[in-house]
Formats: sequence, C-alpha cells, structure tokens
Amino acid sequence: MSSVNKLGLFVPAILLIWSLSPQPTYADGISVSWNGGTGNWSDTSNWTPATVPNNNAGTTYSVTIDAPSPAVTINAQNISIDSLAFSGGSLAVSPESTLNLTSGTSYIASFGSYGNQEGVLNNSGALNNYGELDSEQNGQIFNLAGGTITNYGRVSITEFSGSMENELGAQLNNKGQLFINDGSLLNYGTLNNTGTIRVNSLTSQPLENFGVLVNSGTLNVDFESYMDNYSSFTNSGTVTIESSNSGERGRFSTTTNYVQTAGNTVVNGILSASNGAIIDIRGGTLSGNGTINGAVVMGGTLSPGNSPGTLTINGNYTQMSGGTLLEELAGIIPGTEFDQLVVNGGVSLSGGLDVELLNDFAPSLGDSFTIMTYDSESGEFGWMDLPTLAEGEAWLVSYNPTDITLSVVTPEPSSLLLLVTGLMLLAAFTRVRMGRNAGRV
Repeated sequence: MSSVNKLGLFVPAILLIWSLSPQPTYADGISVSWNGGTGNWSDTSNWTPATVPNNNAGTTYSVTIDAPSPAVTINAQNISIDSLAFSGGSLAVSPESTLNLTSGTSYIASFGSYGNQEGVLNNSGALNNYGELDSEQNGQIFNLAGGTITNYGRVSITEFSGSMENELGAQLNNKGQLFINDGSLLNYGTLNNTGTIRVNSLTSQPLENFGVLVNSGTLNVDFESYMDNYSSFTNSGTVTIESSNSGERGRFSTTTNYVQTAGNTVVNGILSASNGAIIDIRGGTLSGNGTINGAVVMGGTLSPGNSPGTLTINGNYTQMSGGTLLEELAGIIPGTEFDQLVVNGGVSLSGGLDVELLNDFAPSLGDSFTIMTYDSESGEFGWMDLPTLAEGEAWLVSYNPTDITLSVVTPEPSSLLLLVTGLMLLAAFTRVRMGRNAGRV
C-alpha cells in the first residue's frame, strides 16, 4: 500500500478518536461588550450580546468596556466575572454591591476611573491599574489570596473610612501613586512599593503592615498621621516622617526591626521601635530634626538635622566600623547653626566622623561645638575627616563624660620640638653662666 493511501486511513481514525474524547472547556467562555453611554450593569440592553455578565452554572464572562465615555454602575449585590478590560470612562460600585474579579487578567486604562462608595471589589486574579482606582465612603477593596494588583496610575483610599486589604498570599505592587487620605490600608501579604505612598489620615488604621513591606520608592507619613509595622519592613528608597511648623508630628511605629539597606530615612516626626526591636541602618542615611524612640545601630551615615539641626535618640546608639557621623557646621549655636545628636542612653563608637562647613562658615580660634551628648560613652572614631583651618589653628576632639566636643585651638608643640627647644635653652643658659664666671676670674 502506498504512503498516501496509509495516510488516508490514518487521518479518519485520529478524527474518530478525538470526537469520542472529552472536549476541554475554556474559562473565558463568553465575551461581552458595553454598548456605550450611561447605564446599569444589570440591564441586558447595555450589553452585546444582550446578557448580564455574571459567572454562573459553569458559564464565565470576560467583559470589555471601551465605548466612548461610558458611565457604568454596578447595582447588583454580587457580580462575578473572570476579567475586565476597562478602557475609559467611569465604573462605580453602588452601596451593598460587589464586583468579583475571579481569575483572569484585568486592567483599568489611563482614562478609566473605578469608584467604590460603600461597595466591595474582590480581586483573585491579576488587576493592572493605569488609571484611577478609588475606595471611598466605606468602600472596600480586597486583594484575595493568589491575587495581584499592580498600580501604574493612582490608587486613592479616601473619605470617611474607605479601605483596602492585601490578604495573606496576595501581592500589591505600587509603581504609581497610592494615597491614603482618611482611609486605611492593611497589608497581610506582600506590598512592594517602587512608586509613591503617602499617608495622610487620622483614622485608627491608616497603614498597618502584618506581612512583608518592601520600599524602594517613596513612603511619606504626613504630620498627624501614622504607620504601624508588626512584621517585615525593609527600606532602600526614601522614608519621610513629617512634622508641621506648629509641632504636629507624623509617627512610624514598629515592633520588629526597621531595616534599611540603602536610601534615606528622614525623621522629622517620631520613629519608634518597641518589644526589643531596633533601628538597623545597614546602608544609606538617617537624618532629621525629630525623635527616635529605641536603639539605633548605625552601619550607614547618621546626619542629624536638616542642614543643620538636632536629632534625638531615646535609647542606645551604636556606630559600627562601617558607620559615619556627618556633622554640618554653619555657626556656633547648637541645633540651629550646627548639627547636634542628643542620645538619652549609652553610646558605643567606631567608624568615622565627617565634618563639613556650610554657607562659607569659617570657624575661629576658640570656637567650640558640642556635636553629641549622651549618658555614657565607650570607644572612639576610627577616622576623622575635618575641614582645613587657618594657619596656626587645629581641631581638638574631646571625648568628655557626657559629650563630644570639637574645638578650634592653637596646636601644641610636638614632644620632639619641646625637647630640642629645651636643649637649646639649656645650652644658652650654660654659655651665659660660663661667660659670667670667666669675667670674675
């Protein structure tokens, strides 16, 4: 039999076997599109084909809303779909209504705005936001286990206790702007921030971390706002704890180690570590005019003030061999014209001291700068980088019982110079005496 005839017998056999086998079902069973304009989700006339998209009895839906300027309101108690492609306009979840994104990949485009007033959004799939994602007026957003929300646009948790929860096993990636303004964000999963998070809220739980929070972007805690950390926190970006001109302070509290590997932490408010936790600065800079409650271990750079100013540590300060104390001098008044570190605890020193002059300030002979105060002190700086003074002047670093002071002094003669000078004076005295004695003979 020829090969062509064999193939003619083989193909029908394969087709017969395939027809008798169970056929696969596909999760994105029905694709539905919004017809345009303003309307309610539950109205079949707003969709093509004419059906209300809501997963049921094995039927699943993928929804596209891309008509010009749509305004869609979800007014049903419980709507579930696999995925949502929302290209523009507005999508609002009414009070006591719920939208469930169950498994697929969804997105909100840059011209899209999702609003949630007293409604609920549950995400178990992958939701990418390039537009506006808002939770306000007791609205709730839940990123459930296995779900991922990635924000490239703006997420606002605002107005009268809007909330967002990133559950255990979920991931929230902020690459855009995430604002907590009189709302709350609770993280039990993983929160990666490479964008900007701003906490400006007086509610009882503005930002609480019970999971893993990794900041390599910008995290701001505004005055009168606060953040609580109960689990893993690592900073390699910028964390700023603000204060106002009238004295209101932002607060960042942690019961586990505050770890910084790079970047900056600016404490103008209050940074507190309790339950044996420490402020562990392995790299980058710690600065500000605020207060730190707890022990600080410095492997990076400590720069008191904001050029210049005073930073207070209510706890012990340990400067490691890789650590540096940076002091800026612009005058002789502590806290306002030169940096001062106030440690209400013990100090253990290693590493270096780097002193810089600001605003063309030139220290004069007799000037003194108390750069650090403490209860007790051990160790000393392993190296010092000090500014050049006028000819005939030198720096004196004094490790006193309760402070370290920099002073501008006249350098003391070296021991060799003293010895040579002494021998010369002795020789001159001898010559004089010898001359007098010879004159009497």
